[in-house]
Amino acid sequence: MFEATIFWQANIWGIIGTLLGGVALGISLANQRSSRPRLVITKLDLVRKSPPQVSEWFEHKSKEGMRDHILYFELNISMRNESTSSFSIGKPTLVFSLPSGKQLRLRPYRAHEAADKTNASAWNSKGSQLETVWEFKGSQMLDDEIRYVVENMVDLYEIVDNYSLTTYSIEYTDNRGRKHTRDITSVFEES
Repeated sequence: MFEATIFWQANIWGIIGTLLGGVALGISLANQRSSRPRLVITKLDLVRKSPPQVSEWFEHKSKEGMRDHILYFELNISMRNESTSSFSIGKPTLVFSLPSGKQLRLRPYRAHEAADKTNASAWNSKGSQLETVWEFKGSQMLDDEIRYVVENMVDLYEIVDNYSLTTYSIEYTDNRGRKHTRDITSVFEES
């Protein structure tokens, strides 16, 4: 019994330090878990801005008929950061998955890179989209519209040829370099 008392007297501060270190480690792990970025996409709608000529393209399936045309797509997205940490993600790339297995990828266009050949003022009136990254602070929400343009005649032909069978998704990369993919299930037509 005498030896046990000496042990406690000699090591009390070491034991207290070990217990406090364990508590600090538990707090640190809980803080790391709560500060891990958690992005929740609450809305993901794609609007196909189809020109009236798309039905004619279907009938004729002519690449030459598409030479001076462009297809516009607009992604309406709402996101929420459910953590307390700050992080960033790149604006998403729109991915077209064609029935043939081919995938076409479109980056968000910048106003100075592409213009509507039939009505430039309608698209440029919303301002330019020069930012390529979204930055999120803790618990922040973000609503945005991103425009995509298909100008390449070969890509345009493949999309129009498979217009009703094409599936859509987005890809984006977070600030840690991880790639994320989400399918788009809400696709609307607008002419």
